[in-house]
Amino acid sequence: MKKINWRYGIGEVIIVIIGITLAFALNEFNSSRVEKAEFKQYLKNIVMDMNEEIIQLEKNTNTLESNDDKVAEILDYIDFPKQAYGKPLQQLFEIANLVSFQPENISYQTLVNSGDAKLIKDLYIRKHIESHYASHKHILKQYERMETIHKNYLGDFFIKEIDFSEIEKGRATFFKNPLIKNILISLRGSYQLVIKANDELIESNQQTIKLLKDILQE
Repeated sequence: MKKINWRYGIGEVIIVIIGITLAFALNEFNSSRVEKAEFKQYLKNIVMDMNEEIIQLEKNTNTLESNDDKVAEILDYIDFPKQAYGKPLQQLFEIANLVSFQPENISYQTLVNSGDAKLIKDLYIRKHIESHYASHKHILKQYERMETIHKNYLGDFFIKEIDFSEIEKGRATFFKNPLIKNILISLRGSYQLVIKANDELIESNQQTIKLLKDILQE
């Protein structure tokens, strides 16, 4: 009967076990590296979105501040109609252009919808990002309020109260209608609320960008 070399057999088993363990460890390392790369790419995309959103918000604020100045001049004309109506009329048509806001959240929504939100393992970071994007609901309500005044009141006034044939004849008696003054005052109030919401979201974007950039440098 052939003598079994137990040492050799045990050695082979140990080599196989070590090989399997190393294979699992290498696979886990590669998976971790891929996950980290995906995570950082998501963060880079989110930072890009936030920078684009800041540009949009700053542009909107500049437009609304300009509109607010125009409304102030129109109200001044209504109260003290000393000048010709040409400039106030032009300003009235200029502020009729609606200022809108579209959240830049495609990268974040992709992260959530793909199920890859799990890549954000730090609970503080995840809550911070979720809180930031939840704040979009607040600013959208402010824009919606402004849009309502534009469409339901200012737009309605244009259709029902302004006689454009009268304007062609060099008259603009609609400025004497108390309704236009009330609409413009309401519009100024909505401008201030939107500008305030813009400033708050810009600050939130900047804080979140700083947090994400710190993570990307790790």
